[in-house]
Amino acid sequence: MIYYCDVEGVILNLADALCGAHGLPPYTGTQWEMAPALGIPEDKFWEPIRRSAFWESCDKEPHADALIAAIGTQQFRFCTASFPYAACYAGKFAWLKKNYPYRKVIFATDKWELAGPDRVLIDDRESTISKWVSCGGIGVLWPRTYNSNRNTDPLEVIGAIASRSIGSIAYRH
Repeated sequence: MIYYCDVEGVILNLADALCGAHGLPPYTGTQWEMAPALGIPEDKFWEPIRRSAFWESCDKEPHADALIAAIGTQQFRFCTASFPYAACYAGKFAWLKKNYPYRKVIFATDKWELAGPDRVLIDDRESTISKWVSCGGIGVLWPRTYNSNRNTDPLEVIGAIASRSIGSIAYRH
């Protein structure tokens, strides 16, 4: 198996960092699109990511290290969406190399292009998992308040990955 792991919402706590940048409490909404849910115009909401210094202020998600440990020595890559700002690439890459210096990073807008048999994507966005699975990959929807896996304990997902028994939590075509 080759594991691909999304960054924002799985490893890096982008939602809380963005809310903090706007003086708001952590996001607990059930909508994927945070800006409209919070009543903030899109361009203003996403403005902080355009500064590489913003990324330095981002924390890890609570279960990030446990998830990475569960994947262990399996073939593994971070697979993260690309934003159209150079500072975003630089800041996110620097954050990943600081926190996980020995892991490979792929910036991909169309993650599904990497899908295939024995390729597992761990992601918090349902549409990304759906597309990945429709292209022949195995998808694991990371539990978040804004997706249908919201009632699943992240430790259950981590346990399944650690024991190499992801069949119970995986989405397949």
